[in-house]
Order: sequence, then C-alpha cells, then structure tokens
Amino acid sequence: MRKQKGRTSRYKGVSLVPIYGAHRSIRWRAAIGVNYKGITLGLFKREADAARAYDAAAIKHFGEFARLNFP
Repeated sequence: MRKQKGRTSRYKGVSLVPIYGAHRSIRWRAAIGVNYKGITLGLFKREADAARAYDAAAIKHFGEFARLNFP
C-alpha cells in the first residue's frame, strides 16, 4: 500500500481536496473504484459525510462484501 502525503483521511475512499478560486476552501472528496473504474461520489464539507457517501456506494456496488467505514 502506498502512503499518501498530507491529504489523507481516516476513512476509506475519502481524501482532502483544496478548492482554489475566489473563495478558497477545503472539501472532502468521496470516491470508489468499481470494475477498474474510479467513480467520484462528490465533494463534502465534512469528512464523515464523505465517508457515509462512500459507504452507501459500497453497499450498492458490493453488497454484503463491502468494507464500510461505519459498520
């Protein structure tokens, strides 16, 4: 497993994303890999919300075999 620098989360499928522009901010991105394709689930203000979005997608795509953040 590769160690990421700085933009990691304690939750599976969640990473930190800086947003540049007129209103600089930081968002949490939820993403999941299905059939060798990456699917971005969205950007969230709260880390836990992104983790819940990942969990919902994991249940949808992997069913009983999903590895969840909040079992």
